[in-house]
Amino acid sequence: QVETLNALEASGIAIAGWKLGQTSGESRDAFGVGYRAFGYVRADRLYRNDEPVSWAQVTPGQIETELCMILTKDLTGDVTPQQARDAVRLAAGFELNQKRLGKEASPEERIADNLSNYGIVVGEPVEVPDNWQQGG
Repeated sequence: QVETLNALEASGIAIAGWKLGQTSGESRDAFGVGYRAFGYVRADRLYRNDEPVSWAQVTPGQIETELCMILTKDLTGDVTPQQARDAVRLAAGFELNQKRLGKEASPEERIADNLSNYGIVVGEPVEVPDNWQQGG
């Protein structure tokens, strides 16, 4: 996956962010108990909610609902909960998954395939409410 990422960046394709994979249901521990795979989001496949997306490019595919977290500034060192809230915006989104591999593909092949990600449609970002708490 990192080699693919390096090749994309070397060819001039920018990365807009990262995605977490296998976060729900039966897929949660598909790559091993507690292992959480991640993938990248290409900048040229990051869409605003008012931009058209050519479904013909994604087919065969599927759409998944997502919660997008957008960092507005770098966070380093000891970060307080308030500093984290101030640096994060939340947005509803849709992940566009392109089914390029069959069910028999190995975990390694799925990771190298960027967990089937084609792109993400991101809605309008909003601030994290001050009263929002983990688990609440």
